[in-house]
Amino acid sequence: MRFIAQENPNAARALSRRFDEVLRVLGRFPEAGTIQPNGIERILQAKGTPYRLIYRSDVAEVVILRIWHGARSWPPVS
Repeated sequence: MRFIAQENPNAARALSRRFDEVLRVLGRFPEAGTIQPNGIERILQAKGTPYRLIYRSDVAEVVILRIWHGARSWPPVS
């Protein structure tokens, strides 16, 4: 986010608001994302952005594992 803020502070603030919206959704609906073949991780697109949140959830918490730009392939190639 810092890199974006250096180039375009308004875009960084807008992106931050989108991520906040996604986190609120996950707080209420932790199974909102698409389950991955491994049966553990889920992906949820941050609406209006090219970013996807890769996360894991259980009864007690949602853990964001990474934020992935949609232009990059998923899963990552090792």
